[in-house]
Amino acid sequence: RKDGLRIFGPSKAAATIEASKDFAKRLMDKYQVPTASFRTFEEYEPAWEYVRNGSFPVVLKYDGLAAGKGVVIPQTPQEAQETLRDMLLDDRFGKGKVVVEEFLTGPEFSFMCFVDGEKVYPMTLSQDHKRAYEGDKTSIFGGIVAFNREVTLEVAQMLKPIFLEIVMAPSFAPDALELLQTKKNLRLLVVDMEGEVKEQMACVSVNGGLLVQNQDLGIVSAKAEQCVTAVKPSEDQLEDLNFTWRIVKHVKSNAIVVGKAGMVYGVGAGQMNRIGSAEIALKQAARTLAEEAAAAAGVDVETLDEKEVARKAGLVLASDAFFPFDDCVTLAAEYGVKAIVQPGGSVRDADSVKKCDELGITMLFTGERHFKH
Repeated sequence: RKDGLRIFGPSKAAATIEASKDFAKRLMDKYQVPTASFRTFEEYEPAWEYVRNGSFPVVLKYDGLAAGKGVVIPQTPQEAQETLRDMLLDDRFGKGKVVVEEFLTGPEFSFMCFVDGEKVYPMTLSQDHKRAYEGDKTSIFGGIVAFNREVTLEVAQMLKPIFLEIVMAPSFAPDALELLQTKKNLRLLVVDMEGEVKEQMACVSVNGGLLVQNQDLGIVSAKAEQCVTAVKPSEDQLEDLNFTWRIVKHVKSNAIVVGKAGMVYGVGAGQMNRIGSAEIALKQAARTLAEEAAAAAGVDVETLDEKEVARKAGLVLASDAFFPFDDCVTLAAEYGVKAIVQPGGSVRDADSVKKCDELGITMLFTGERHFKH
């Protein structure tokens, strides 16, 4: 500014809203801005006493800048205790405070405004578009990415470093289009994602002819009343089961999808048997979770027990057709899967139900088989 440069940004006081989670929460509370309930602690013992007597998941926020690693959502008391030790006892984050916040469910989004002291200028809403990529950073190479909304410059900047063949969307923002057009051999397609599917038949070539069949357009939602086990699904588990159930119908059989919180962590596709697909999906999920944990902790992923990391995540699993045996349930339990959705219909369904009951897993039968050839 002294040199005549036009620079704008928050004042030191305003920047505290971003730098201090405790200050931001107290500010919202003071001016009656709706926010999750919270308490702030400086000492480990009272913080742990409060957390262990509460409900899970719980949100733990380090009060200060922590290179994007200061927010943790423990699923169990053990995870919460370890996180509190990191934040308040082990100097991993430095000396500070911890905000213990109520865990709220629902889609995550960011909302930003510019304020000049008199007027508020809201920006457009955005959702986390990175989950699909971060769930599998390998398979996207040379792949196709489809969006059901306009591709913005922010999204284009994320896509540009990745080698892709096609990006399709209802529209592209002008600056996003300009950026993506600089990538050699990338095809950009404008596609109406809202239109109804007009062709109701699908054709698959076979020796000497065609197999003509109806397209799999329907989807039966996973519901609590479909539960066939002693352990019943939680609301969060139902949300995860519905998400993975919708994904698995688009995966080539035998198909298994493993996920959590709106993110696919593992996919097993096109194997000769269901247990083979389950092994692929579960191993991939464990590896991805271990890579996340290693990055957060600043350690080599090879030093972590991938199965142990997966067991803490509370994963769910979807299968496009029934389990012929209970071996898929047994394997899923080894990786900490807590809920399963499948069509049911095997002559050995009772074996899978019994195994789930033995292992404390909830399982739903939708009565709808997908099985994509």
